Amino acid sequence: MCEENELIYDNDDLAALARWKDRISILKRMEDGVKVYRLLNRGLTGRFFRVDIDYGSTGIWETPEPCYGSMGRCCAYEMFHLPEWLLQRFNFWELWHNQWMPMDQQPEDFDWDSFEAYGRSLAIDLKYYLGPDISVDHHDEVIEIGPISRSKIPEFRI
Repeated sequence: MCEENELIYDNDDLAALARWKDRISILKRMEDGVKVYRLLNRGLTGRFFRVDIDYGSTGIWETPEPCYGSMGRCCAYEMFHLPEWLLQRFNFWELWHNQWMPMDQQPEDFDWDSFEAYGRSLAIDLKYYLGPDISVDHHDEVIEIGPISRSKIPEFRI
């Protein structure tokens, strides 16, 4: 029999608690990583980039202003200090696009909605890693990411 205010944990509770602590640790490391990437990309401050695709190109273009009328200048990924997983996502998007070149070989049921949604998600990830002082757009939409804040996690939940 347990006391009135005594908490009893079973193995499932303890495993869930351990997973929660792991998630907190991972989130803290991710936030530290983003700070490092933003510091490395400081030289790009004030410049304008677009996430778009053309045959044989990378998915990142530099433009003279946000939502510029043409593609701009294609950028090598080495110009940016991006995490490996994000580079792999850009490479996947390129392959997805380039598999149907020339365009007359593209199947009629090509899923443009999913393809463009994936491109927009790349623009959001790129903006997140480049930071607030570097402009990123996708299809005439400037990507804005507001401040990311989390409530302090109560100690009793950790």
